[in-house]
Order: sequence, then structure tokens, then C-alpha cells
Amino acid sequence: MVLSHLGIQIGYQRLAKILRAQPFFTPFGHLRFLRSLGLTVTIEQGAPVAFAPYIEMGLPVLVSVRTLYWAHWGDEVTEHTVIVVGLDETNDVIYIHDPFFPDAPIEMSLISFEIGWEEKGRQYAVIALAWAICCGRRVASADSRWSAERVSRASKNCDMSRCSEG
Repeated sequence: MVLSHLGIQIGYQRLAKILRAQPFFTPFGHLRFLRSLGLTVTIEQGAPVAFAPYIEMGLPVLVSVRTLYWAHWGDEVTEHTVIVVGLDETNDVIYIHDPFFPDAPIEMSLISFEIGWEEKGRQYAVIALAWAICCGRRVASADSRWSAERVSRASKNCDMSRCSEG
């Protein structure tokens, strides 16, 4: 879902191999193996306010959760990963894509979300195309839908001697 958003098409079997997926569980930290595709993978811990800037840039945020007290899961509790696509702190709601359910986004209370997220250590990950930087400025970003090869080429073509200091 996130890779498609970034314009990367990859088959399920290849993705499972890259992530070193296990039959019924893939550790959240295995997202770092996506770097082999030329992606930037940031895994952090924090509060929802920490990943709000990524959402504003159009980058979905993956979070490791336990579905404890999540209404759309009913009484079932499982360890899971969902994608945060929106945050409304004024109304204390968060919007997620849960790959287990066809309807999206799912709106839920921020408190219910945080209970399940706290259970997994408040981990989140942001996956983006590698940034192309020239003279300290972004010349391509994850939402530009450039291929990893094109972003890399843009970075290599930067003439640092033309960068002004200050």
C-alpha cells in the first residue's frame, strides 16, 4: 500500500523475501530492509504530533499496534501494522488504513489509537524515496513520484561548487 503510494510496484513474494517475512508475523523493525530498494526508512518512537509533519508532506506513517479496544476489531486482539493517513488533534481523531479491512480510511478516537500503539512501544516508520539534495535544498521528494534511479541521478548532478554559503 505504501510502496504503491510512492510509485513502486513490487510483487508480494519479492516483498515478503525482502522483509524476511515469517508465516504469520513480520517484525516491525524488518521495514529497514526496504532500504535495499533505495528507499529512506525512518523508524522512531514518539507521540502522534511527531509524525504529523510527514502526513502533511503526503508521506503515510506506518505504526506498530495491538488492536486492544479498537472498535473495528471487536473483541479480537492482535499485533498488527496500520497506516496513519490523517490526524485531527482539534477533534482528537486519527485516520488509518488498516490492511485487514476494505473500507478506508477508518476514523478512530486518538485515545483508542494510542492505547493500542502504546502496547507496542509507540513505534512508527516513514518510508520515502531517497531525497535528492543539492546545496541543502530538496530537488526531488517522495511525493514527486520520481523513481529511485532518477532521484539518485538528480543528486549526483548537483554542482556543489555553485552552492552559496550562508
